[in-house]
This record gives sequence, C-alpha cells and structure tokens, in this order.
Amino acid sequence: MLDNHYIASLDLDDLSKKEQVVIDKVFKRAFYRKEDDFVQMPSKLFTSQEHKAKELLLNKGILQFNHKKNYSTIIGRSKSYRVNKAYLDKIVFRVVKQEPYLQNQLFSNDSLHKWILDCLGGISLDIDPTPNLQRLYLIGNSKLWIKRKDAQSRIYSSITNLNREFREHLLLDGQKLVKLDIKSCQPYILSKLSKDIYMMDLCTYKSKDFYSYVGDVLGIGDREIAKKTVIGSLFDRENRIYRRDIQNVLQDHFPVAYDYISKVKKDGYNQLAIKLEQEEVRYMEKVWGTLAKEKIRFLTVHDCLMVYKENVKRVEEVMKGVFGTDPPRIKRD
Repeated sequence: MLDNHYIASLDLDDLSKKEQVVIDKVFKRAFYRKEDDFVQMPSKLFTSQEHKAKELLLNKGILQFNHKKNYSTIIGRSKSYRVNKAYLDKIVFRVVKQEPYLQNQLFSNDSLHKWILDCLGGISLDIDPTPNLQRLYLIGNSKLWIKRKDAQSRIYSSITNLNREFREHLLLDGQKLVKLDIKSCQPYILSKLSKDIYMMDLCTYKSKDFYSYVGDVLGIGDREIAKKTVIGSLFDRENRIYRRDIQNVLQDHFPVAYDYISKVKKDGYNQLAIKLEQEEVRYMEKVWGTLAKEKIRFLTVHDCLMVYKENVKRVEEVMKGVFGTDPPRIKRD
C-alpha cells in the first residue's frame, strides 16, 4: 500500500545504502502492526545484495529475527523480522509524495461500498501532524487506502490499525466523532453460535464481563491482559502461554462453548478465528447497509463504528437490532 510513498531510514552514519533499503522494507511492512510484532518477509522481497545487508543488520542487532515462528504463504514458508526497539526512535520518516488521494481496493462497486468509500474520503484531522506521528502524518499529508477481499472479509483501511489515541484526532466532514464498540465481540458471537447461555450472560449484562471473569479465574487482574491472553490462546497456534489454563477455564465454566470450539477446530486450528470473523462481518454488513440507506455518515473499524454525536442513539439501535434477542453491550467512547 505504502511502497514508494514514503522513505524510512535509520539515522546511523555507518549504514550502507543496501542496509538502509532493508530497513525501509522491514519498517514499511511492519508500519500498521504493533511495534513489538515481527512481520512476515517473503524471501523474494529482497535482492541477493539486500539479503547480505539483512544478515549484516542481524549481526549488528539492528534487525531481529523471530526464531519461534515462520509463516505459511502461497509460495511456501516465510521468515519474520522486526527493527530492534532500541533503534525505533532513530527511524527518520519522510513522505515523498505529498498530494493526498484515495486508493480504492474494494472488491465491488455497489452502493454500500460507494457510501463507505465516500465517508472515508471525508476524513480530516483536528491537529497538524508532524512526521513523528507517522500514521496520522500519512492520513493528513499523503494518501488514504481501503481494501476488502470479498463479501465475507473485513474492511481494512488507513484507520483500522490506528492506535486508540490516534483515532481521537479523526474528523468526518469536519465533525468530531463518537466511537461505538461492541464489547467482548468475539466471545459474544461465540456464545451465539455455540448457544452457551452462561457465556452469553457475561457478554450482555452490564454488571458482568467475560474477559474480566476469565482474568479473575486465572488471577490476571488487568482486563486488557486477560483479553490478549484469551484471544492469543484461542486463535494463535504458536501462543502457548496460558493455553492449557484457558482450555480448563472454558471446559469447566463454559462447557457448551468448549464443545463447539473443539468441533470447529477439528477442521483446522484457524477455523474458529475464520468462523467468528465471518459471523462478525455478516452482522456488521447489515449495520453498514442500514446506515448507508439512511444516509448516516460513519467510519468502520471492524466491530466499531465512528459516527456523529447526533446519530449515536440511532446507530446504537441499529447495531443492537441486527443481533435480535440478547443483543451485545455497546461501549460508547
């Protein structure tokens, strides 16, 4: 998406041009991921000279290699790397194309996608971002992008992987936005698919919370840490931290959901994640369609919508209405 649109270089005098190119490629590919995540780098991305430069960067400790995990791609296994955190603050970020434009890779051109695309084009910022606010700098000074693989896939765009604090600066048609987020969305959808009544209670009643409940059982006091632990254990084959404990909690406290998970995963470890995402998209597309018909402006970030303040009540009604009985809680932010 961002190739040839900006240059990322490391502010060190002793790096060769080839080494700077490798830094640029790794940083660009990792740009919309979390800072501590390794990023998939297929071998074909590097020339033979860049492969040598990559090895030099690894030896210097500037790049780090993920020894625990490789990735499967259509061309085989792919290794993963990241820029050492100690050097991230020395990355120099320079936009080379200043004219803003919108890159559209939506799979269809129907009225719904036209509306979503038009809303994305209405984005502006309430601050003047400097290059150190890199994601916002690209949104404000270069290009926006949006893509969707097919009707069962999530919509990804320039704003989907923005940090929460960055989203605070987004405006739509010059107006401030309110975020409406489905609370505990994945457990909620899992409870609907599996018909686990107890899990459903934790996801729908205001006085309860699924992730906090599991965290209390495991002795994890922080809800966000508990959430990451549950999601990592359920969806990431390589993430073994707390996996047995999470399985025991599910089996002991949510046996109906546990049986459903076991059946789904018989067809492949990733099938649970795929199933839940497809179900999330199925519900959210109903929401998007209703809002588009009513000409309500919105930005979408998976199970979260960003809307004008005057539309909050109506959008909450639509978000709950598509789920029928026992709708999820909607967090207003």
